[in-house]
Amino acid sequence: MRVIGEEFVRIRPARPGDCAQLAEIYAPYCATPISFESQAPGAQEMESRLRGLWPTHPWLVAEREGRLLGFAYAGPHRQREAYGWTVESSIYLRAEAQGTGTGRRLYQELLDLVRRQGFRTVLAGITLPNPASQTLHERLGFQPVGVYPAVGFKGGEWRSVLWLSLHFQGDEPSDLLWLPEVDPENWSRASLVSKRLELRPLGPGHEAALLDYIRREKERLLAAFPVMSRAVHDPQSAVAFVRTKLLEWYRRQSYAFGVFLQGQLVGTLTLKHFDWSVPKGDAGYSLGGAWQGQGLASEALSCVLPFARDQLGLRRLYLRIHPSNVGSQRVAEKCGFQREGLLRHDFLDGTGEPQDVLYYSVVW
Repeated sequence: MRVIGEEFVRIRPARPGDCAQLAEIYAPYCATPISFESQAPGAQEMESRLRGLWPTHPWLVAEREGRLLGFAYAGPHRQREAYGWTVESSIYLRAEAQGTGTGRRLYQELLDLVRRQGFRTVLAGITLPNPASQTLHERLGFQPVGVYPAVGFKGGEWRSVLWLSLHFQGDEPSDLLWLPEVDPENWSRASLVSKRLELRPLGPGHEAALLDYIRREKERLLAAFPVMSRAVHDPQSAVAFVRTKLLEWYRRQSYAFGVFLQGQLVGTLTLKHFDWSVPKGDAGYSLGGAWQGQGLASEALSCVLPFARDQLGLRRLYLRIHPSNVGSQRVAEKCGFQREGLLRHDFLDGTGEPQDVLYYSVVW
C-alpha cells in the first residue's frame, strides 16, 4: 500500500481486466497535444498493447478501492539490439489524482522496477508546453536532452517535444530480467488443487525441478513430447523454456502446469493449440514412470477441466493419444472424453517418424 493524504492507494501491476479503465484514463489525453494519438484506443486495443509488452516491460497502476487513478508503463525505445537496455516511459492520471502525489509515487515505482530488471536508461518525451510533467520528471532525476522543434502537428498547430533522460549507475550491461523474476506479483497465478495433487503454473522457481524431471524421463518423453524433451537439457535452457511458457500463458497461446505430488514435480499438463473462434483447445500431459498406475493422470486431467471450461471459456477440449497407449485411452474415458476417430500420420515422434493418432474430446 502507498499512503497518499488520508487515502490508501495501491501500486500494482496492470492486468488485462484493467484495460477498460486504462482506456478511460487515456482517452482525454488523445483530445489534447499531450498525446500525439488522435483516435483514443478502446479496451481491446489497450489489452493488446499490455499483452504485447509483458513480461519484458512493465505497466503499473495506482488503485484505490477498485478504481484506477492512473497508470505508468515502459516500452522499448527502438528495435535494434544495441538499444535493448533503454526504455521509454509514460504516465497518465485521472484529473482527480493530479497534484496529489499519486503520479510521483506511481512513476517512482516504475523506475525502481525497470532498474531492478537491468535497464540502464529511461527516456521520456513531453509535448511542450507541459510544465507539470516537466517538473515531475526533473524531480525524479531526469535531465533535459534536447527539443525536437515542430515535430508533430495536432490541434491546428506544429508541436515541439522535449526529451529527457534518466541514467542508472553501471558500466557493463547485465542480462535483463523478466518481470516475474524480479517481482512475484507479476506472476500471481493460482494453483489448481485436487485430493493429492497441486497443478502449479510453470514459472520462476520451477526450472531446476523441470530439468530434473526431464532428465529422469527423457527416453519416455522423447516419443510423445519431443519439443520439450529436446528444449530442456541444462539450467540455461530450463530458464529459457520456463520464460517461453510465461510468455505463452500471458498471450493466451498455451497454459503449462507442473503436476506436483507432496512438493515433488511428477508430471506436466499443458492446454494448447487453441482456436479461440470456437473456442477449443488440446490437452497434453506427461507423468513420470514411477507414478503411473496410481490414478494420478486421471486426477490431474479432471482437475484442469473446470479451469479450461470456466476460466478459459473453452467449449471443446481434445486429447491426442497413440493407438497403442491403452492407459491414456482409459484416462480419457474415465474423465468423460469420447473417442472421435483416428488420423493417420498425424504426428511426428522423437525420431521423426509419422504416427497415427487417436482423437478424444469433451464438449461443454
